Amino acid sequence: MNAPTAFMDLMNWVLHPYLDQFIVFIFIKNILIYSKFESERDDHLRVVLQILHEKKLYSKMSKCESWLREVILLGHVVSTEASYYRRFVEGFSLIAASMTKILRKSALFKWTKE
Repeated sequence: MNAPTAFMDLMNWVLHPYLDQFIVFIFIKNILIYSKFESERDDHLRVVLQILHEKKLYSKMSKCESWLREVILLGHVVSTEASYYRRFVEGFSLIAASMTKILRKSALFKWTKE
């Protein structure tokens, strides 16, 4: 009955030093590792697996999936193509419009009061 909570607590304790370096999300029986850049994902996976090995914690490789571009978690689809949080923020497109404009390749950045 307490196994999922105990697992989550243990994994958060074991992986605590890396929670601010890259995204490691522990939920029930899952360890999700999110890398912003594809070039980092091998290193992030290696770090997590090394820590698990050092702590004598093991996973079944047959249950592992790597380099997914989409994950369904608690009925929510999180993918590389979708801006997940935008649906939860009212008026997101208006709030993010100025940032979106300066991220375009052709945009010139000019710091003003506006």
